[in-house]
Amino acid sequence: MLGRLLLSRGYHSTKGVFGHRPRATTRYEGLAAAVLDRRNANANVYRWVEAYRNHGHRMAAIDPVKFHLADEAASEPLPELQYARYGLGAGDRIDPRGLLNVPAAQQPLSMAELDALLARMYCGSCSIELAFIESEQEREWLAGRYEQLFQHELTVGERRELAELMLKSQAFDQFLAVKFPTVKRYGGEGAESMMAFYWELFRSAGEHDLRNVVIGMPHRGKLNVLTTMFGTRPAKIFKKFKGHPEFPADAQAIVKY
Repeated sequence: MLGRLLLSRGYHSTKGVFGHRPRATTRYEGLAAAVLDRRNANANVYRWVEAYRNHGHRMAAIDPVKFHLADEAASEPLPELQYARYGLGAGDRIDPRGLLNVPAAQQPLSMAELDALLARMYCGSCSIELAFIESEQEREWLAGRYEQLFQHELTVGERRELAELMLKSQAFDQFLAVKFPTVKRYGGEGAESMMAFYWELFRSAGEHDLRNVVIGMPHRGKLNVLTTMFGTRPAKIFKKFKGHPEFPADAQAIVKY
């Protein structure tokens, strides 16, 4: 009896313990029949679109300081993104409905137009990687949502607000570097765009009536978020940097914030 129990014992707890949470089982109905029909009827085009979804991030313009200028291979087009590999020709006209989730893809496009559209979405200054996601449901949702949001344009006011947040973050780091050059600061240099992420996160949370948000924040950039997004007084942080106590003498803290 004991032997059977030992042999049937699983490596992971089926109910979940600290450090392991079993995956939730959800019923996935699969893709709509109309979408499958479109993909089957345009199988070569769909394979090409999937190549952009899986490999486009490798050509994305996410190197603003041009570290890879000397790397000639980095500027060469990827073979996986060449439509000729999938039996497509320059003179073909493609109806991408059911293949892409963007307004511009609701009417027939020339091969050059579709290639340019895919390159803008997946090889521009913003891209996405999908191949590592195991769930088809999650992959399909994320690809569709990304392609839908790609067409969204920020208003002038939104652009100005985001620019101010990032400039405040940058100015805060520059001030700390001058006034506290020897103190460990975990600055947000090079990661100022996180301000745009948190700005959108909190805005969306308010729209969906979320009352509480818990952030598992890394050390890097934490002070920038506290002072820029949460309204923490910089003087309070400077006081800690100068070594003035905030907690009782018998309390211990690993970092100053």
